[in-house]
Amino acid sequence: MTHNLSSKCWSFRDVVTAAPLLKLDKLLQSKIPQINNRAAGKILLGDHFLYFNPASVSLSPDGYFSQITPQNLLNDDISFRRRLWAFGSLKSYEPLAWNRQYECFETIQYVKKIRGDYFVKMLRTISNVDTQNLVLTEERALIYTNSKPQLPKLNGTQPPNLNHQRCTFTFRDLDVVRYSALTFNPHRIHWDRDYCLNQEGYKNLIVQGPLLLQTLLRVLQLQMRFEICSVKYKNSNYVYVDQEVAVMVGEPDAQGQCGAILCDAQNPSVHFLNATILLR
Repeated sequence: MTHNLSSKCWSFRDVVTAAPLLKLDKLLQSKIPQINNRAAGKILLGDHFLYFNPASVSLSPDGYFSQITPQNLLNDDISFRRRLWAFGSLKSYEPLAWNRQYECFETIQYVKKIRGDYFVKMLRTISNVDTQNLVLTEERALIYTNSKPQLPKLNGTQPPNLNHQRCTFTFRDLDVVRYSALTFNPHRIHWDRDYCLNQEGYKNLIVQGPLLLQTLLRVLQLQMRFEICSVKYKNSNYVYVDQEVAVMVGEPDAQGQCGAILCDAQNPSVHFLNATILLR
């Protein structure tokens, strides 16, 4: 069953300042030394994750935003045990600029029930306040479930065109806590280990979906000679802190499209994130 909820919309304004991105750069370079310095202070696709985050909305018991739960959106008594990022996309029309004010409009596209789980999909559009130019569109979908965490799903053998490993990295607990602080993300699964173990049934803290995607995009954009203009991604498995992750990248085709994955460095058949990337 699908509920279309385009009337559910809100907005956030933010000024893109350098401090959050400089802090993220230091964090990522401590994990992946081969990441280069940001060329001429350039703002890259995915960097918007550090901005346009709500600061004064009500929270659910899991610490995340209650306004985007199925219960609030459908005005129904719908409980859930866990929620996670499921899939999404980013498309850039022009780069963000330093010290400019932008407005992010967030619209609920639908709430869909599939086999007892609920998917909430949102469309986010970011525009320059002064020029009204659209600079970025983002789709993101969250899954709400009452199921217990499962063993990692296997994705089979490594595709032959994704056999080039760019790097590996491992996020520790304080790395994840710092990213939550940078993004004003209060979700308890990223900082409260007791809650993770005793309430949601995980074995450890969970690495944020945006951090994983932003790390992948940062590795690619600063090691490739082309800019990334869009990406579509799907999260297949969650990543625990202290878990080593490998970045695997394919060669671009004639249309400038390539595939990339984040996978378990010790067991590459376990994919955490699969992405299709379009180069400019």
